[in-house]
Amino acid sequence: MDESTYNPAARGGPLRQGEILSSVEQYIVKASDQGAEQPVDVKKKLHPFAVVLTQECDLAQDFVGRQDEVQFRLLIPNVMMCEVDLAENLRGDTDRVAKGTELWKRIIQNQTDRFQYLRAIAPEFDALGQGVAALLVDFKRTFTLPTDGLYEQLQRVASRRAVLMSPYREHLSSRHAHFTSRVALPLDHHA
Repeated sequence: MDESTYNPAARGGPLRQGEILSSVEQYIVKASDQGAEQPVDVKKKLHPFAVVLTQECDLAQDFVGRQDEVQFRLLIPNVMMCEVDLAENLRGDTDRVAKGTELWKRIIQNQTDRFQYLRAIAPEFDALGQGVAALLVDFKRTFTLPTDGLYEQLQRVASRRAVLMSPYREHLSSRHAHFTSRVALPLDHHA
């Protein structure tokens, strides 16, 4: 295993771009179509793993701003993240990954736009010391969480696991940006 892919996540300090977290809770609010008379429906979604996509400099400035009330202008209201799952779990999920060994081979070689394959995290590079099997990031499942709420979760339920090192962090960011900047054409040029 290439030991230069990950570093263990810090126990404190700012969140990092490319940081892998576990047990992240997302609350999904669905407004009622009955108007104000009906309460909203709130559902909790547990993400076994998630990766932070927000830029490193913004996360660092936000952390500094949280330490000094005068600098609240540096705060970012939300952290952009992407859902992550164990690669083996998604291999058999035909709703998200079509069957076929050729497609799976392309996915684990990072040759598809939608997914980013991340190698396993060895126990010595996992802040919890457990290690994590190979992961698959699904760029279609990007979400945000309030920054203060995420830091609070890290104190009680969520865990900081590992951080992608450079250039793997930038590779993830670049591939996510490419996925989100795709342009759908009404008619392909080659048709």
